[in-house]
Amino acid sequence: MGNVKKDPPILLGYVMHINHTIQGHPESPHIWEGRIDGILCHLNAHPTIREPCLNVANINDNQILWLCQVDVLLVAAKDSYDA
Repeated sequence: MGNVKKDPPILLGYVMHINHTIQGHPESPHIWEGRIDGILCHLNAHPTIREPCLNVANINDNQILWLCQVDVLLVAAKDSYDA
């Protein structure tokens, strides 16, 4: 067998649990966008001027970036943040 990379397990606090899926629903892109926009609005995140799918907010003097692409959400910050 070849060299298989074994990644460490993802810690519980780093995973968002899914209660139900909207996959396959004709309105799923619209539903997903509304849900994510609501969450980002609650966090006072605003889209950047040049890239509307990139949102930014300052939380506890730490700049947080959210990149929303279709059904993928990436989060980046310079420092770690404990909720």
